[in-house]
Amino acid sequence: MPTLVPSEVASSELAELCARLRGWLVRDAYPRWAALGIEPGSGGFVESIGQDGIAPAVPRRARVPPRQVYAFAHAARLGWDVDPEPLMTAAFADYRRRYGRADGLFRTLVTASGEIEDDTVLLYDHAFVLLALAEQKRLRPDDPSFEAEAVALRSRLEAVLGAPGGGFLSAPGAGARREANPHMHFLEACLAWTEVGGDGHWRELAAGIAGLARAHFIQGRRGALYEVCRADWQPDPSLAGRLIEPGHQFEWAWLLLREAGARDPAAVRAALGLIEAGEELGVRDGYAVMAVQDDGTLHDPVARLWSQTERLKAALAAFAVTGDGVHVERALAAGAAIESYLGTPLPGLWFDVRLPDGRIADGPAPASTFYHLVCAIDCLDRATGRQRTGR
Repeated sequence: MPTLVPSEVASSELAELCARLRGWLVRDAYPRWAALGIEPGSGGFVESIGQDGIAPAVPRRARVPPRQVYAFAHAARLGWDVDPEPLMTAAFADYRRRYGRADGLFRTLVTASGEIEDDTVLLYDHAFVLLALAEQKRLRPDDPSFEAEAVALRSRLEAVLGAPGGGFLSAPGAGARREANPHMHFLEACLAWTEVGGDGHWRELAAGIAGLARAHFIQGRRGALYEVCRADWQPDPSLAGRLIEPGHQFEWAWLLLREAGARDPAAVRAALGLIEAGEELGVRDGYAVMAVQDDGTLHDPVARLWSQTERLKAALAAFAVTGDGVHVERALAAGAAIESYLGTPLPGLWFDVRLPDGRIADGPAPASTFYHLVCAIDCLDRATGRQRTGR
């Protein structure tokens, strides 16, 4: 992942924000999740941790363990003085056992005790498996097994979920529409592999998905991105086809800038347009809300923590490309919003939801958010030049 903002232009306020968030991550979050977020015996990651420190016995989504592998893969680079590889290896072995299907793909949901709850194959889940394999390859660059497994899984996904006219189906048989979100995370995985792998098809896929986003998903007013299109790439006529998720505007912008960077002015314009759409339509009272309609009508007014992390990442990336100080102001605002979710009874956990009246709702800390937090803190760390070891 490239450095986003040269250290000589990073503000002292960003450096202070980075110090606070990185300190929380290393001092509180990694130890807490290593102690309470891993199931004794199996080594598998739990779905969430309650504010009382107990993991609820709820169904476990296939996307969560690979995200946790990603989060712990960054631990040493961000300053946690514990080797995370043993827990990552155990967790991935447990993942294959619980979620693996006979066809080499992975089911989407199991019970807390490991029984099959939903055997469906989802592109979204598999994007995170590919991402987790890339992060393990990053830690062990001389081990060829990670890319071999990733290439085999990628080939299987292309065979099962490759869509006529380009892109992917979200699940087998889902031929009537195309969803932006699974494509976004598949792009993220491909970009990770372009950095650590040797197979040139990763770059081809990344460029193809970025092109699909710019040609088809970005059709909304003010340069916004639609979440759902029909198979012919026109916006879905239902309400789902009119919704814009500000967090995804920011996340796509960050990825498009990673894929093309400043070398492609059209990609930069598209990414900056997504950021402006997210800011204009979706930031209310300093927080990115969950969803608006394409006419600006508020659809889901709650603000989840993950959306604030994506706003931070996008602002840092935009400042790196433009040098416009407004993006520093937005990064600081996003950072302040993130910190408001972290005041939990057990340090190292987080709250998930800010209600429309400004209250932070009580509830378990979703494990899936750790990936968002770690990625945002890593981007901020690189932006302010505080990374202690190279990537």
